[in-house]
Amino acid sequence: MPVPDALADRVSEALGALYRHPNQTLLAWYRYAIYAALAEDHCQSGNAARAWVDVLSAQHVLFCWQPYARRGWPATWVQPAELLGLAERSLQGLVDPAVVERQLTRAAALADLVGERVTSAQYPAWCVFEAALRALQSAWSAQAHHATLAAPNSGAAGASGLDDASWYAAIAMAGSRAPAYGDPRTASPNRAVAAADAAAQLRWTFFWEWWLREAIPRASLIARSSAVL
Repeated sequence: MPVPDALADRVSEALGALYRHPNQTLLAWYRYAIYAALAEDHCQSGNAARAWVDVLSAQHVLFCWQPYARRGWPATWVQPAELLGLAERSLQGLVDPAVVERQLTRAAALADLVGERVTSAQYPAWCVFEAALRALQSAWSAQAHHATLAAPNSGAAGASGLDDASWYAAIAMAGSRAPAYGDPRTASPNRAVAAADAAAQLRWTFFWEWWLREAIPRASLIARSSAVL
C-alpha cells in the first residue's frame, strides 16, 4: 500500500531538513508536520498511526536498555518491553483502557521516583524507558479517543508534547545527549571525546533516516490495515 502523497511530501521535506541541519537533527517542527499528515490521512485512525510510530521507535532501541538493566534495574519492576507489549495490545483493542491507564500511572510514578537525571551518564539508556512510556501514553490516548473515554487531565496528555517517544529513542540510539541537542558548548578539544561524539552523531543521523524511511511508512500501513479490519 503506497504512502499518501501528503505524507510522502512531509517525509521528503524532513529528509532534506535533516541533511541540511548542521548537526543533522530532525527538529520537532518536521516531526509534528508528519504527525499532522498522519492524522489528516487516517482520520479516525490518525491517533493510532501516531501511536504506532511511537511503538516502532521505542522497539527499535530496546537493545539499548540491556546495559542499564544489568546495572541493577530489578526484574520485578516494569520493563520497557512490557510497556510496549501492552501498547501493542491496546492498539489492537485487546486490553481494557482502564487496565492500560493503571499501568501507565504506575510506570510514570516509577519514572518520576527513580528515573535518571539529564546530567547522568546513564541518561541515554534510561531514555528507552521514557520512549516506551510515551508510546504507551500514545496508545492509551488513541484507544481512549476511539472509545470516547479520554479524560482531559490524564497522563496521556504528555503524548502530544514536544518530548515525543521518537526523540527519546534517538537519544538512546546515539548513546549521548550532546549530539542530540546539537549544543556547540559541549564540544571538547579532547580527541577521544570528539571521536565518541562523532560516532554518536552518526548513530543519531542513522536513527532519523530509519525513522523517516521505514518507521513512518510502516506505521501508516499498520494503521490503514487495522482500519480496514
